[in-house]
Amino acid sequence: MEHRTKIVTEVAADIASKLVKTNIAADYDQKSEMLKVGARLTISFRVARFRQREKRWPVWTIYDFPKLLDGLVLAIRLDENNKGVMDYFLLPTSITNGQRIWLTQTSLPRFNSYHFKGLKGVASSIRCQLRDARAIHASITKPLLPKAARSRGRPRKRSVPALR
Repeated sequence: MEHRTKIVTEVAADIASKLVKTNIAADYDQKSEMLKVGARLTISFRVARFRQREKRWPVWTIYDFPKLLDGLVLAIRLDENNKGVMDYFLLPTSITNGQRIWLTQTSLPRFNSYHFKGLKGVASSIRCQLRDARAIHASITKPLLPKAARSRGRPRKRSVPALR
């Protein structure tokens, strides 16, 4: 098994186990390298490899963003030897589709809100996104009561005293 594939499989299995412990269904498809979480969320995996050019800052490049399903992309940033995992970026597909991403000293602040040191934070963020998606779905699909069944409360007070 290729080193990159092994890393992606291990990370996906770890995230899936963390989600299953909290009663969230997670199913990893190794062929497409996608993790289906619950009924609404798909997570794709990409590996950011280290590269050092002469007289330039180090750069981690995430290649190959074909048209992805709506959801998230977990970018796994490797260390300077491209052997071990350094950290993670959980990115929405809306900012990744059709382009490659360079993580450099100057571009990292732009991705701070998507950055995680470990998989515990990644799993927590996924749970929060699922919770938010459920709340939005529930508010959209919640039926309104028909007008006749609505509570009218107390009658309004008249501003002009009644004549007797």
